[in-house]
Amino acid sequence: MIVSAHQPNFLPGISVIRKIAESDAVIWVDEVQYSHYSFTARNKLRNEQPILVPLKAVTRQGPINRVEIASIGNWRKKLCRTLELIVGDKALPYIEQIRRPYGLLVGLNAALLWELREDFRNYAFAEWHWQSQLVGGRKLESIVDDRETSGVRRQISYQLAAMTEEIGGTIYLSGPSGKNYLDETPFKERNIEVRYYEHTGDNYCCLSYL
Repeated sequence: MIVSAHQPNFLPGISVIRKIAESDAVIWVDEVQYSHYSFTARNKLRNEQPILVPLKAVTRQGPINRVEIASIGNWRKKLCRTLELIVGDKALPYIEQIRRPYGLLVGLNAALLWELREDFRNYAFAEWHWQSQLVGGRKLESIVDDRETSGVRRQISYQLAAMTEEIGGTIYLSGPSGKNYLDETPFKERNIEVRYYEHTGDNYCCLSYL
């Protein structure tokens, strides 16, 4: 059973969709610290047009599943108009979700990620799990950050290995960036093979490929 994991990004890049399509199950990692420079609340279309969700600044200091959407002007209307003009009728199911008054970023992103199952069928076959609903996803207090980020990286690796085991995974499919931070030790301890997915080609918002 192949398991992948990813943050619940806002209309993610096609690489995320394709990696999940190679998996039997995906774990949406929603308990990690939100990063302002990640793609959790932004992306760009094939014509380089940026798309984003405004956020309440004070909530950006917490985990992804606590980040709140800001009520700034008519951003929903503008974003929907952009998708309508650039993506066309294929964007209508996503526009319907964006128009709804979600208060949490993770709520909006989860709805959009689910909607994508209709347009990317291989991606639709993967089971869904959430870090916040798995024991293995809880913070491990026993792992100490002894050298700047080394402890944090070990903690993430142990969490991913524990969650993969918890849902019955035998293979963990990491993205290419995993080579920079993943500690394979906890996976080996659980007899879980680690593989790395390599994406080729451009990587715009998945709606660009409809």
